[in-house]
Amino acid sequence: MPPGPCAEIRKQPRQLLRGVPGLELVEMTHPDICCGSAGIYNAVQPEMSERILEEKMEDLLAVDPDVVATANPGCQMQLEAGLRARGRGDVVVKHLAEVLVEAY
Repeated sequence: MPPGPCAEIRKQPRQLLRGVPGLELVEMTHPDICCGSAGIYNAVQPEMSERILEEKMEDLLAVDPDVVATANPGCQMQLEAGLRARGRGDVVVKHLAEVLVEAY
């Protein structure tokens, strides 16, 4: 699966997260792979979206996160739904801005 449009800006969000005191940034093996949301793609192509999400969930759950940060609200909703569907509603998905506001 090719990178999604939200994967085009990678360096800056990670720089911000690395600056948060006490935060351990753990990367997925393939963080640039699309989650299957892509705007309204998950609404108009739900079956394909779920297949794309499955690959993302495998990568995400392999690092066993407590919190997932994303800078894309569509990805945030898609990841939350994917985690809940897989019995991992305990994993919190936050927008990058939320992480920064809570840290400072």
